[in-house]
Amino acid sequence: MSNRTRALLAILAAILLFGRAAPVRAQEPSFAFLWGSFGTGDGEFNRPVDVTMSPDGFVYVCDALNHRIQKFTSYGVFVSKWGFFGTGPGQFKVPYQMAFDSMGHCYVADQGNHRIQKFDGVGGYLGQWGSQGTGTGQFEGPWGVAVDSADQVYVTEEVGHRVQKFTSAGTYLTGWGSFGTGDGQFDRPRGIDAGLDGTIYICEAQGNRVQRFTPAGALLLKWGRTGSPKGQSAPSPPGTFTHAYGLDVDVSGFVYVADWDLHPHSGRVQQFTPDSLFVAEWRGSGSTPGGFIEIYDVDAASNGLIYTADKLNHRIQVFTAGATHAPTPDPLPEAPWGKIKEAYRTTGR
Repeated sequence: MSNRTRALLAILAAILLFGRAAPVRAQEPSFAFLWGSFGTGDGEFNRPVDVTMSPDGFVYVCDALNHRIQKFTSYGVFVSKWGFFGTGPGQFKVPYQMAFDSMGHCYVADQGNHRIQKFDGVGGYLGQWGSQGTGTGQFEGPWGVAVDSADQVYVTEEVGHRVQKFTSAGTYLTGWGSFGTGDGQFDRPRGIDAGLDGTIYICEAQGNRVQRFTPAGALLLKWGRTGSPKGQSAPSPPGTFTHAYGLDVDVSGFVYVADWDLHPHSGRVQQFTPDSLFVAEWRGSGSTPGGFIEIYDVDAASNGLIYTADKLNHRIQVFTAGATHAPTPDPLPEAPWGKIKEAYRTTGR
């Protein structure tokens, strides 16, 4: 019997004995670099609230109170900008999040104007839809935008407590949600992204959880609860949230949540598997590199870097990635061998 065969048998025996496989220990991401400061000049920000990498590798930032979008190289070199305060085409009243389709078109949640605007990759205006209201195709505080592999556009409404789905031209397809804490309800939904399988992940700023849906709005999974009560000095435990503002799903299916943890006043990013298993977190407080004052968004980009919008420090911070593959689900069922086969059949792991 070879050494390789003995090792495989030992692993199998451990799984059968304990009914579970040891999870992969993720390495905490480390600070890499940052750019930005308070101001109105090129590469300066007044409350950056969203950072997103486009399909062609550029990084775009919603510069909220400068009412504009700024475009950078993946290492923070300023490229261009567009937008200013107003209600006309290409103007903004506090742009909050953006997403790109397969053609490189950019969809921006223009929150104060209660609409979605569509641009090409250099800021050329292509169209818009929406107005203030609670009807179909109207918005009350549009916040998050996501685009799935079919170029269908999903929009969360922070005040309307719902999500609506559109074609890339703005034709209404479906919607779901209402105010509440039940399944499929929301308490200030904000961050949203589409997974590799087309399922939709949404985090709630006040509901302090993540919900996962089919593209038609059927609930598949939920996780999370409120972290440490306000006033406690201890940080919120892993898997809990205190103002979950931004969410991103990377190319491996990991889910990242930007969580403005008030305990202490700081911020953190938590990483989960697609099926809600906690993997890792990193946090920071203050204005030193790696610290946060109100983190608002995270983007785990295809280049292996993780971009974060550090709102009140008026900067973008970048981190190296940690885990590169998901841990084995934990725990496994009581019938280990059947569970192993089922886990492999449904997850490929």
